[in-house]
Amino acid sequence: MRISIIAIFTSLLMVPVVLADTIEVPLGGDIQAAIDGASDGDIIQLAAGTYNAYQISPGGRAITIQGSLHEDGSLATTIDAQQQGGPVIRIVSGEDDGTVIKELVITGGEGNVGSGITCGSGTSPVIMGCRISGNYGGFAAGGIDCFQSSPTIIGCEITNSVQGTGLVLTASDVTLGSTTVCGNNVSELFVDDASTLTPLGGNCITDDCTDIDGDGLPDDCADCSDLDGDGLCDDVDPCPTWPGGCSGDGDRVLVTAIDQSIQDAIDLVADGGTVEIIAGTFALTSTIDPGGKAVTIRGAVDGDGEPTTILDGGESLRVLSCTNNEDDTTVFENLELANGSVAIQNGGGVYLSGCSPRFENCVFKDNVAFTVSGGQAYGGGMYCSMSSPTLVGCTFTGNTAESIDGGGGLCNNNSSPALTDCTFTGNSAVFGDGGGMKNINGSMPTLTNCTFSDNTSGQNGGGIYSIDGGLSLVECTFTSNTGERGAGVYARDMEEPTTFSDCRFIENHSSNDGGGVSVVSTAEPFTAERCVFEGNTSGDDGGGLYHQNLPVTLKDCRFTGNTAADDGGGSACDGSTSRDSLVEDCVYADNIANGDGSALSILNANAVTLTGTTVCGGETGNQFQGDYTDGGGNCIL
Repeated sequence: MRISIIAIFTSLLMVPVVLADTIEVPLGGDIQAAIDGASDGDIIQLAAGTYNAYQISPGGRAITIQGSLHEDGSLATTIDAQQQGGPVIRIVSGEDDGTVIKELVITGGEGNVGSGITCGSGTSPVIMGCRISGNYGGFAAGGIDCFQSSPTIIGCEITNSVQGTGLVLTASDVTLGSTTVCGNNVSELFVDDASTLTPLGGNCITDDCTDIDGDGLPDDCADCSDLDGDGLCDDVDPCPTWPGGCSGDGDRVLVTAIDQSIQDAIDLVADGGTVEIIAGTFALTSTIDPGGKAVTIRGAVDGDGEPTTILDGGESLRVLSCTNNEDDTTVFENLELANGSVAIQNGGGVYLSGCSPRFENCVFKDNVAFTVSGGQAYGGGMYCSMSSPTLVGCTFTGNTAESIDGGGGLCNNNSSPALTDCTFTGNSAVFGDGGGMKNINGSMPTLTNCTFSDNTSGQNGGGIYSIDGGLSLVECTFTSNTGERGAGVYARDMEEPTTFSDCRFIENHSSNDGGGVSVVSTAEPFTAERCVFEGNTSGDDGGGLYHQNLPVTLKDCRFTGNTAADDGGGSACDGSTSRDSLVEDCVYADNIANGDGSALSILNANAVTLTGTTVCGGETGNQFQGDYTDGGGNCIL
């Protein structure tokens, strides 16, 4: 028994320090009675010798049950169940890593399931420095049986089960280190397809316990092939070429250290499988590419659900590329994709072409697409070409497009992404359009409950810029975005309907027309229903909204406290083809125009019909510029 190894792993457990009592159980004493009288943090100390007991249960307590050692460090305490029809130790009451079974010989257990130690559903105890030997396991585990559990087994020997397998994993995630499993009657190890075994190294799993040289390690393990160096011989290792953990069928591969290759894990996992990655920053040396595989790539989260797995491009390469027809069975979850960078290319963080993967709870942060000598560079955070990805609960922050092409956070080219509960904040199109998002060439994105704040563009659309396609916004909020025109949203020459429902445009600022929104020269009508335009400012016309050369329908909208440097503090309607526009059941209150029309500027007679609309505040006598058609039910104060 390698006590030094056990001590090392003891220090790694990081169990919180608790003021503990040591309850000594004399030889022949009642172990279970001592446990039942213990509190969390206590130590149940057993004397040297043999106790006859079975079905010992911690009962959910965070306690340590430990034996004594001989002077030479060998185990001195044995618990013998004497084949009384049950396991020696039964851990089935939600115990976590505060429950420790330590330095015991466990023998004589009997039963169809886990005759040595049974770890039941929802438990995650620590078993360390034990020898589990000579148990009668029936058709299942003679040594340790794990069912829907996550124990950590360190420095143990699981040997010579009279019946059954040494270690059985059923729908379980087991961490195994410096442990020998050998000489068991049926087999040494069983890992079902729903389980994952994570080896920490120093393990030996073989059917022959012969140790001629007496070094404590079966001779077979000294000579076995171990390609990945994880301490599991290749003939029993579910993933012999992967040093991290994996399930029995290869459907789950665990990346358990930051020096392991995420790309190698993706290449290894079976189609339809999952790669799970620990928290930490992975400094990438090449762009990650799923290669068309149906795979879920899942990172870790903190207590607030925020991603703690960071894929870092190091400001020298793109983080992720999907170009092989990936669909929604390729999933990226709980990841931060950061510091990607490309020159004279599109997509500093992520590049998608001809694919439709799914992103959930991902953060795209501080990625850059930049140009040299006028080359193309769209999409600092992500670039989509002929793609329709799904993004749920994602955040784009601090991304930059350093070119006239734009799309600081996300650029869509002939693409139709669906975004739900996403946030765009602090992104920038330095010289171009679309600080948060840019949509071009027939793109038709759909956004639901998304937020755009503090995004900037050197040209139009601080939040969103769209041209030549369609745009649907539902329950979205635009706050404190800046741009030349349409600081919240700028839409031009749209060939499909542009519709906003239940959206809010708050305190956005444009240096030209449309502090909140600007919609210009579209072939299809623009409709806004139940939207709020509040506190927006423009350097020219349309403090809240500017629309030109298209029919517009505004229903149940509210324009409050917006300011235009020229005409139309609340909204401005311009252009001969703006006829047939309708303002219905809206409210214009306390808007300001330094030119004409503090509430509403209409530059073409009979272009707009007002119905059931209230206009109040602002500059009395200068609430309107131009004429409108009275549809009835209006209140002008």
